Amino acid sequence: MSGKRARSARRLDALRKGFTWGYTSPKGFCEHEPPCHPDGTKCRPHPKQFKAHASKAEILFYGGAVGGGKTEFDIVEALAICLEHPGVQVAIFRRFHEDLKKNVITRFREIVPDHIAHYNSQDHALYVWNGSIIWFCHCRNESEVYRYQGLQVVALFIDEASHFSEFMVKYLITRVRSVRGIRKRVRLTSNPGGIGHGWLKRWFIRPTPVALGGRPQPRPFEIWRPLPELGDPTPPEDMLTRQFIPAYFRDNYALAQHDPRYLAQIYALGGDKAKQLAEGDWDANDSMIVGSVWRENHLVGPNDTRLLALGLKPGQVIPWHIIPNKHWKPPEGALIYGSVDYGYGAPWSFHLHAALPGGHVRTFFEYYMPRVRDVEQAQMIRIVLEREGYRPEWLVLDPAMRGSRAENNIAKSIFEVYQDVIGKLAMVMPGAAGRSARVSRPQRWLDALQTAPDGLPYWTVTTACPDLIRTVPEVPWDAKDPDVEDELSENHAYEDVGRFFEARPFIPRTQMIDPFAGLDPISRAHHERLAAAGAARNTGGPTGVGNIAKG
Repeated sequence: MSGKRARSARRLDALRKGFTWGYTSPKGFCEHEPPCHPDGTKCRPHPKQFKAHASKAEILFYGGAVGGGKTEFDIVEALAICLEHPGVQVAIFRRFHEDLKKNVITRFREIVPDHIAHYNSQDHALYVWNGSIIWFCHCRNESEVYRYQGLQVVALFIDEASHFSEFMVKYLITRVRSVRGIRKRVRLTSNPGGIGHGWLKRWFIRPTPVALGGRPQPRPFEIWRPLPELGDPTPPEDMLTRQFIPAYFRDNYALAQHDPRYLAQIYALGGDKAKQLAEGDWDANDSMIVGSVWRENHLVGPNDTRLLALGLKPGQVIPWHIIPNKHWKPPEGALIYGSVDYGYGAPWSFHLHAALPGGHVRTFFEYYMPRVRDVEQAQMIRIVLEREGYRPEWLVLDPAMRGSRAENNIAKSIFEVYQDVIGKLAMVMPGAAGRSARVSRPQRWLDALQTAPDGLPYWTVTTACPDLIRTVPEVPWDAKDPDVEDELSENHAYEDVGRFFEARPFIPRTQMIDPFAGLDPISRAHHERLAAAGAARNTGGPTGVGNIAKG
């Protein structure tokens, strides 16, 4: 018997044992009341769910508006994999255990009889009669993903993926591997919004130019393969394929028939949240703190008088907040500062910043990685300071680093470990703590992204800081406390650079800008010559306009 016929036989055997399918259909769409069997003659998934089940993509994102049947798709697809491949393991994740229990486990138990699969509440697992297992998992905090270091599954389902940070999802995908030649699958479902809105949009809706490599934006339903990120040694042909299948309220025939006024309840929310939930609008992102003012490029217009005075021309596109030059170094005489957000299980974030003339700041160096001990972090910082000859005015640290560790029989705090290792290379000081600091941080960020009197943004970042560029525009406001960021987001770079802004580095903002103030005579003459040459090419000017235009 061929493999395909054998799998079909196993599924039919499961149906003979009394398994009833989880899909519901309106009257007239099938011949009997739900739940129904998936034999194609009596009832079937609605068309979008059918396309999702038939997908050959390795990573599928099925989502959009509320009511599209996302969780039901997860349940049916996970069980179908287990029935067709005896002895495999599958995992379904939600961010919070209470949501997992109410929205996923409860629904599973409603539609799957015990003689097909028995749920064990102690193991949080569904044991299928043919030896397959469905694990129900959650990880409230980023560091909790390491609890699943030994997990090996052939399929991973993340329900409401927008509740997860990109770091968490990337790690969980590493737990998926093929066994016995069975095709591995990652299935994500979600609505727009939440802490994952940005990376889901970047992965599936509006992929980055690096991922596309000059190709046009993929359309919905199209299966495509992204190119590796910068620095990723993976061969392009080994990258996992992706597909986005949008789902809307109107796709769910049963819900549309039984509660046709459901969308009115969603629109009553108003604003971007209503557009996200009711329409599946991924461009509605006012929930992001800096997303609406963060710009990668700027189109020079006739009203940009300062930029025109620097030699730029109307219609010219120049980099704005992101400087495409990972090798950029601060000019002689620039003041250097550093900032740290501590993490071990979650990523540790460290950045260096240069204060430039005219009140400008440029962030130009980054460490961003998990599983690095405190003494190793400090040693890595010391090495880069010594290698590059930087002598920061100060390093501002996460205030939590001053906490006592006596309960762990550790005499020194993390703050003191940093002091010992970094020594006289830089003064270390704690950042502001408490709610007042969290409330002020968004305003410091928004202020830094504004335009200075010389026509250029106060703050820029080079491409040497990819994780800052990736995560900061995607940090959302906290839905329950709209004055601060959502702490469940991947906010490590946002916090450490925000502490730098809050520490008020000495960067005078004057109306009459001398772009080379503070430089020694030799450096001043050098930069004046560079600026003059740049202006002749319509690409130069003060405070790094040459770098902005040329990258």
